Amino acid sequence: MESWREKALRWIFVAIFLAVIEVIVRLNLVDRIFLTSPSLIAVAAWDELFSGELPSLFLLTAYEVAIAFIVASIVGLCAGYALWRYPLLGRAYDELLGALFASPLILLYPILLVIFGRGINAIIAMGTLLSMLFVTLLGKVDARLLSRE
Repeated sequence: MESWREKALRWIFVAIFLAVIEVIVRLNLVDRIFLTSPSLIAVAAWDELFSGELPSLFLLTAYEVAIAFIVASIVGLCAGYALWRYPLLGRAYDELLGALFASPLILLYPILLVIFGRGINAIIAMGTLLSMLFVTLLGKVDARLLSRE
């Protein structure tokens, strides 16, 4: 059980950290392109909260996540099953999938922007790619476990 002192120390650390960032930005030690002040972030968040735009943005994000999840689940589970069902295919692509899983796939986002343009399609494609690889590996492992039963 966490004591009140531990909670207080954690909040004091957070407050000091935010104050240091605020001072660094206010003294122009870091360009505002790279770091913005926590007070400006708080004001912008407060304005967005009461502008009425936040619920629609939340619903748009939930829609993007749902579509990416559905596509990644369907394609990833089918690919994982195929990799399990056909052992030659599984052995051929196992190392490639492992290497892709360890690579920074976020670097593909500029390419997706070129292909899909700026909008929700590029975001859905990125979410699908990021999760499809994980679902494929998980589907392959689950198929192996199911075959043992």
